[in-house]
Amino acid sequence: MPGLLLPTHPPSSKLVTSVKHSKSALRSWNKTVFGNIQSSINSLHSLIDSCQSFTQDSQTLKKEKELQNELDELLKREQLMGLRHGCPISAALFAIYFDLLSRMITRVEKENNIHGIKVCRTSPSISHLMYADDLTIFCGAELVEAANVQSVTNEFYN
Repeated sequence: MPGLLLPTHPPSSKLVTSVKHSKSALRSWNKTVFGNIQSSINSLHSLIDSCQSFTQDSQTLKKEKELQNELDELLKREQLMGLRHGCPISAALFAIYFDLLSRMITRVEKENNIHGIKVCRTSPSISHLMYADDLTIFCGAELVEAANVQSVTNEFYN
C-alpha cells in the first residue's frame, strides 16, 4: 500500500533511540533497586494481620514488631522510588516525553503518510492537539492513515 509505514521503519532521529534506551535503563534500574515493593507491602500486611489474630504472647508480639519495622522500611523506600502524582518534576518529564510523540506525528504528516484537518484552504493542517495529558490525532478516514497512526504510536510506546 502506498504511504504505509512498515513496522520496521527505523527511527528518524537519535533522540528516539536515546529515549528508548533511557526508558529501558530506568525500568531495569527501578526493578533492581526497588523490586516489587507493592507485592512485598501487601504480603507484610497479610502477615501482620495473621499475627494479630493469634494469641498475643511475647513471641507473637516480637514477630509482629519485626514485621512492622520491615513494613515501615518498605514504605520509606516506596516514597523514594519515583515520581508521584503532583510531583513538580513529573509535568516536565511528561512534557519532554510527549514532545517526542508530537515530533514523530509531525514527521509522519510531513512525509504525507497522514493528513490532518484544515480550518480553511489556506491554513496549515492540524495533525494532533495536546492538552494536559490528553492527545487527539486527526487523520484521513482511510485504513492506510489509521495504520500509519498505529505504526507511530507503536514505535513510540515500544
